[in-house]
Amino acid sequence: MPARVRGITGLAGDGVALYNGVFATGREKPVLFINAYESDSDISEHRGFNNLLLGIHGHFRNPRAHSNRINAAEAMPDFFDAFALFSYVHRRLDGASLTPLK
Repeated sequence: MPARVRGITGLAGDGVALYNGVFATGREKPVLFINAYESDSDISEHRGFNNLLLGIHGHFRNPRAHSNRINAAEAMPDFFDAFALFSYVHRRLDGASLTPLK
């Protein structure tokens, strides 16, 4: 997912630095929008999506990228749940924009 976010935004970075920079959890406006970013609810959803990406990165990507996975097995229910989650995130990124959505 970091490669996808970098491709959409043209920004560099990875993990926390990338996601926090793109989805601007601070006071500045985001670089990439998943909604209109007008109401408190929109902003909350936006921050939640950023947190979801951070969680996916930390929980799924990092352990697999930083350890030997030879002969490692994934439980099939976990595998299917993870891919459903990844599909949701990519679908939301499909609809994301560099300007607030209307």
